[in-house]
Amino acid sequence: MIQTLKAVQKHPNLKFILSERRQVFETKDLAKNNKGKKYFVPDFILRFRDKDGYEINWSFEIELTMKTRRRYWQGIFPKYIRELKENSSSRLIYVTPSPLIKEELERFRVLFIQKEGKENSEIFQRLHIFSEEDFEEKFLTLLENDSVINGK
Repeated sequence: MIQTLKAVQKHPNLKFILSERRQVFETKDLAKNNKGKKYFVPDFILRFRDKDGYEINWSFEIELTMKTRRRYWQGIFPKYIRELKENSSSRLIYVTPSPLIKEELERFRVLFIQKEGKENSEIFQRLHIFSEEDFEEKFLTLLENDSVINGK
């Protein structure tokens, strides 16, 4: 997260950074009955504005522990894929220090590409899975080359 903050701190189109804690509080504030409810939000979001003022979210998941396959298959990936379909400029970025977790995430990505079909393949170009070692270089490349947040 620190590397991300350093990289975006001077980006002209960064609106704000939204922490997981803030997202949960805002979600709870708007919910009528939230007792016992679990909230599924990314670890943090970078929110940018495009040249027309529309907001673009880059959601980050720092994956330190492996979740169950059922949770990825039925909960996590379907939710994020739905968000990527609804918001054509958004991105999802997974970062993990574990080669095994990265391999498992890549496996789920491939399974969902097959499930969703070629007509939705663009979605998966905005779902990134990085190791801790290659995160900084790949993130900076995304940040520099994203035409939407850079107004190109």
